[in-house]
Amino acid sequence: MTLKSTKTSTKSALKTAPQINAQKVSVLAGVHTKYRHNQIAKAAYYLAENENFKGDSVAHWLQAEDSIDAKLVAK
Repeated sequence: MTLKSTKTSTKSALKTAPQINAQKVSVLAGVHTKYRHNQIAKAAYYLAENENFKGDSVAHWLQAEDSIDAKLVAK
């Protein structure tokens, strides 16, 4: 992966990053930061593993963050 393609995929991942709403903020405020971080890290690792560690790590993190946050808000 070249530097240019990394920048492009990171930009596209940031464009598709979810907007934070008030409900999400209030729910996540009650979640321990280390717990949330560890859950996101695990999910990002598994996303990268599914792509044989050849994808964009920032995109994996953002996707994992969205997924974990959605699960936490749904609880």
